Amino acid sequence: MRITEGSTSGIVPAGVLGNLEISGPVVFKSYFNNPTATEESFSKALYEWATLAFALQSMAVDYDPSGSIASMDVFYCISLVVVASKKQWRDDHLSKWMDFTRSESRFHEVGGAHYTMLGPEHVFNFQKTLRAALDARGI
Repeated sequence: MRITEGSTSGIVPAGVLGNLEISGPVVFKSYFNNPTATEESFSKALYEWATLAFALQSMAVDYDPSGSIASMDVFYCISLVVVASKKQWRDDHLSKWMDFTRSESRFHEVGGAHYTMLGPEHVFNFQKTLRAALDARGI
């Protein structure tokens, strides 16, 4: 699922209407700039999921973290192609989360890519990695 603006596939800024594109076993297209038509074409659960995904994406555009937490585990995979290679993504972007922890952050490589790491192909191995991280923290 992605939000696009016109013919581009970049991140749509907060407050800008965009197209919601969803692909998967059943491929269809709907438009977030017509909420009534969108709601009619989606099941209620899918509509709520799309609304949440859009809100999270919009929030991330202007997100400016502050403060610190005791520890953090970061799960990473193949990044969005337009962002960086997996190594660049971890080293240049995700590593910055260490500035907000009071102990060393732990990084866990997982299978899949940004949009597929929790998909059917990868979710079983993801949960194994998550459980191992929780066990290592005594949780």
